[in-house]
Amino acid sequence: MVNDLQIQLLGQSGCRLVIGNTVIYFDPYLSNSAYDSVDKSLVRMFPVSLMPIDICDADYVFISHDHIDHCDKISLMGIFSGSKKSIFIGPINVIKKLKLWGVPDDRIILASDTENIMVKNIYVKVMPSAHPEVLRDSEDNIMCVGYVFIYENIKIYLSGDTSLNAYVVDMLKKQAPFDCVLIPVNEDSYYKRIKNIIGNMSIREAMWLANELNAEYFIPVHWDMFLDNSVYIDEIFATYLSIGYSFKLRIYSSFGKK
Repeated sequence: MVNDLQIQLLGQSGCRLVIGNTVIYFDPYLSNSAYDSVDKSLVRMFPVSLMPIDICDADYVFISHDHIDHCDKISLMGIFSGSKKSIFIGPINVIKKLKLWGVPDDRIILASDTENIMVKNIYVKVMPSAHPEVLRDSEDNIMCVGYVFIYENIKIYLSGDTSLNAYVVDMLKKQAPFDCVLIPVNEDSYYKRIKNIIGNMSIREAMWLANELNAEYFIPVHWDMFLDNSVYIDEIFATYLSIGYSFKLRIYSSFGKK
């Protein structure tokens, strides 16, 4: 890891990145919207760490897909109001919501897996995500994405929600190696499906992927927000210690050079 990268986890898949002098928020879920408007079982396991309206440092906000725990109106519009020059980037279904909520076109960039993005001096590649499959609309716009950020000698992957299939793995391997990968570990199961919860990778699958991508650091995400979609931290440590992967595991909220 290098000094020009800082990562602060915000819960679920959300994080705040500082790359060089650029501040990026990814999938911030900083409210109780899921509980209030979707399902009363979706109680946060820990309080909101930042009030969206107090976020005034966002240069860019990247969104992976339009599910409320990744694309939350309260969180995103709070950042929109507090960070006056922030630009919002996401796939087509996210863009439609942002426009409906009043974000103007000059503060929106479409995330397409056929075009790369430059934000300041950071090169961004849009990666396909399978949630639970790689989905496209009638105009071939991809619906769920992850992002690879490349800045000088830093390369980091934020997956958003994704399962594994050959296409996703092949596209990611083309970008390897990585300094750091943030990958979900809230595995799919029958128990979750009957509750209309779409799981992602298992702990072992996520660690296998981090290993395949020659990542220096692996940060598990999407395991700490809602009880029915949670993973015990002991499970993560036990899997890591029992297999002996080459990457370094990081779970705490922020870190710098190691």
